[in-house]
Amino acid sequence: MRSARIPSESDEPRLKEMNWFPIFQGLLTPIIGIIAVYIAFQQWRTNALKSKLDLFDRRFNVFLKVRRILSSVVPEGSAKEEEFLKFRSDVAEAYFVFGQEIEDYLDEIYRHGIGLATAHRLHRVPKEERPKDYDPRKIADQMDAELAWLMNQLPVVKAKFKRYLDVSKL
Repeated sequence: MRSARIPSESDEPRLKEMNWFPIFQGLLTPIIGIIAVYIAFQQWRTNALKSKLDLFDRRFNVFLKVRRILSSVVPEGSAKEEEFLKFRSDVAEAYFVFGQEIEDYLDEIYRHGIGLATAHRLHRVPKEERPKDYDPRKIADQMDAELAWLMNQLPVVKAKFKRYLDVSKL
């Protein structure tokens, strides 16, 4: 077995004459490459997190609009068609950032809101302009049913959106 050779004083001039610059120059390129790869990876990670945050912001905005429209019904116990038509256009992006479950839920909120607004409009029609088949009891029952459904949605909204707004999964 060969033992490692320890440089002696006679080797010293040879070591001094050795030019270290080409060695450092050769190592510099791979080091710069490794640093560039690390920076690129960090940028990719940052962009991925930014995309998730943007998606969260868009989803949370829809959630707030749903809460706002449901909360607008509660104080007066009525709905305005204009508000629900605006709601429909305000949450249009939801069809691209949520699953089918939320799409169906938003459609259901819209249908019940328009149903309540329509019933209120029919209820306010002067007697002389009412159709012959006008049934005030039927209109009142429809208003009660639509209002009850919409009011019951305030606690449900959070549970429906929770899966999409869980910050721990970002």
